Amino acid sequence: MTDDHSARAGSLNAHLTSVVMEIDDDDEDVIQVVVDVVNESSIPVGGLAAALVDSKGNRFEATEGISSIGPGLTRQFKFEARIQSGTWSFEFNGGGQSMNLGPYDADFEFQAEKGRVLGNAIGSSLFSGAFDNHLTDFGNTEERGIIDASTVVMTSYVGENIEGGGTMMTPGEVEDDDGPRTPPWATSTSDPAPLTPLSPPSTPEPASEPPVADPLLAPLTPVSTPAPSVESEPETNPTPPPVPPTPPPSPPSAPPSGPPSGPPSGPPSGPPSGPPSG
Repeated sequence: MTDDHSARAGSLNAHLTSVVMEIDDDDEDVIQVVVDVVNESSIPVGGLAAALVDSKGNRFEATEGISSIGPGLTRQFKFEARIQSGTWSFEFNGGGQSMNLGPYDADFEFQAEKGRVLGNAIGSSLFSGAFDNHLTDFGNTEERGIIDASTVVMTSYVGENIEGGGTMMTPGEVEDDDGPRTPPWATSTSDPAPLTPLSPPSTPEPASEPPVADPLLAPLTPVSTPAPSVESEPETNPTPPPVPPTPPPSPPSAPPSGPPSGPPSGPPSGPPSGPPSG
């Protein structure tokens, strides 16, 4: 096993990121490997081929196929291999260059420290040493100065809306009366009384004679037309209401008690209304 977890070939740089032992969906022990490859040149590199090779010669391809790396970019190659024993190595070919990482034991596990990986298109390796050496302890240094809480002075600020939707912060105390303010146009102020202009001295006006009325300008008087006389109608007595007609005589309720006293005075007025009753 080697302690060097990086390799370089021309403008390509490979770093071992993590090696973890996991169990797949078939309850088999597998090794999950992640390797970062950086292209530090100003041109893309294509025709990439990466694989894990165990001691028995078995090759395990990456789970995600990556065929090229752009200038200044970093690509992650992820592998999942069932290697129970022996050793394994990482092999990479691309751009006419080849790199190898390993060999590592089958039970080897590794996790790279979290940090910033530089990948610039033009000469990132010139600054990598300076940043790696001088920024290693950045954020991990404990401050030794002791701050006295009694010397801390709090400053109050007042925010006011300004034109354009911004806010202007002014140091100072907030007014106690924080109620609604009256706009300038709604303020009732007593305006001074207007000055009375000086009137010129009055002079008597000469008496003016009434103008002579022009007969042509006089208003026209409408001609009155006599109203038509209404002829009086002769008075007539009111017409009495019509008298209802006399109903026809009803037939006798019983036969006569004896023969008639004499012949009828004339012929009957009409046929009888029905057969005789007796």
